[in-house]
Amino acid sequence: MIRKPSIEADPSLASRFRGGGLLLVGGPPFGGKSLLASRLAEVLPYAVKLEAVDNLARPTERWYPYGPTCDALTRPASKMLSAAQSIWWEHGDDERPAIIVCARFESPGMRRRACGLARRMQAPFLFVEARSSNVRALRRLSRMILEPSEMERRIGNYERAIGRYQRVDGRERSALPCVLLGRVSTDLDAAVDKVLVAWATRRR
Repeated sequence: MIRKPSIEADPSLASRFRGGGLLLVGGPPFGGKSLLASRLAEVLPYAVKLEAVDNLARPTERWYPYGPTCDALTRPASKMLSAAQSIWWEHGDDERPAIIVCARFESPGMRRRACGLARRMQAPFLFVEARSSNVRALRRLSRMILEPSEMERRIGNYERAIGRYQRVDGRERSALPCVLLGRVSTDLDAAVDKVLVAWATRRR
């Protein structure tokens, strides 16, 4: 397992994680993307995390750029990418962070746009697709203490989100630096290690 102390203690390993970049963690609701993004933010030596709320309380995910007491942005991927770009240019070449953007990124077009933005920023790029089976996702949802009517509404939101999400296919995978993960919550350590290995060898 790759952990932050081992990265910091090994200069040759630490050098592979310097320089920052744009690391997208996407996928449908309840696929483990939030869990994975949080752990990556803990492990990487210098990371900034932008994360959308995707708990199915609303039909679409939401992002609170100014805190949970302020207005939320719906379908926020474009705004989050703009914020990531601003963070990138606010830092000098020697101190740029790994910018982790956690949102659905449900279409190939949106993922291509993010990759194109990274190229214009001259930033390394990686898209991580975190998925789970419908059975596992609905099992996680069923653990929430909700009224039956609210549970039914959220299941409906889940089904619509799954219907909209377009998985990374072979053609997209050949053109997009990406890591495809299933069952993230079952073995989080293995998922994190797989992403870190890809991130350490990321290409611009």
